[in-house]
Amino acid sequence: NKVALDDWGVSLEKVGSVLVARGNLGRALGQFEASLRIRKILSRIDPANGHASRNLFVAFLKIGDVLAEQGDLPRALENFKASLVIAENLAAENVQSLAAQRDRSIGFEKMGNVLLRQGNFAGAQEFYEASQALREKLMKKDPTSAEAERDFVTASIRVAEVRVARGDLEGALEGFE
Repeated sequence: NKVALDDWGVSLEKVGSVLVARGNLGRALGQFEASLRIRKILSRIDPANGHASRNLFVAFLKIGDVLAEQGDLPRALENFKASLVIAENLAAENVQSLAAQRDRSIGFEKMGNVLLRQGNFAGAQEFYEASQALREKLMKKDPTSAEAERDFVTASIRVAEVRVARGDLEGALEGFE
């Protein structure tokens, strides 16, 4: 039963989120990985189901977040790459969906975060700038959205921070202005 499987996946994610909040990252990772297995099954059963695909995107993000928090940056990057591929596909299928485009920007930011921590400043900047450009478009499409504005400001700060890390203080200053 697809609904029961989906509900089970949601429950595992909720337990995982509570475990993260309690600082138990190891157990949280187990919950998120179990949820990912369910999300993969549901996605295989109905590959055209956007809801199932988005849940798969979220599962990879949650696993990547925990792995990054644990310092396992290579595995975090793998999971963020997987989530970004899904986000790109969903955005291509739903070009007018602001939510699908926002998911892409989140994927770009997550990739940038890990690359920055790995010392790959050029790679981080590339992903941060992609996130910033997309978030600027989203902000312009929905100028009343506080979320879109906040996302754009966050992306702009990330771009400026990576420029500082690369020694581009003039570029960083422009990003902060």
